Formats: sequence, structure tokens, C-alpha cells
Amino acid sequence: LELAHCDLIIALRTTGTLTRAAALLSISTSAASHRLREAERLGGPSSMCSSPYLLGVCLGLRNI
Repeated sequence: LELAHCDLIIALRTTGTLTRAAALLSISTSAASHRLREAERLGGPSSMCSSPYLLGVCLGLRNI
């Protein structure tokens, strides 16, 4: 995953919806949807956004 994917996953966990996550990241909902689809393709199922492990990995990457 890239940092952009992690940013979206963190924003989704923070806001609870794709629309709000997109607004938080200043991207369109369509772009957020595409980014999420790509993250799922690279990293796993759509339930990955609720994975505490993946969230921890993303938070760790953001602090590097």
C-alpha cells in the first residue's frame, strides 16, 4: 500500500463514511472510491478498513 491508501483508510476510520473521508482529504468521492478499490486490490478485502492491524501499519507509516 502507498501512503495515499493509508491516508484514506485512516480518514475512513476517523469519519465513518467515504464522502466525509474524501472531503477530509480534499479529493472527490470518485477519487476516494478508486483509491479504496485499488487498496483492496493490493491489500485485501473491503473489511480491511476495520482491521486494527492494518490501521496500526498505516499509522506507523505516517510517522516515518
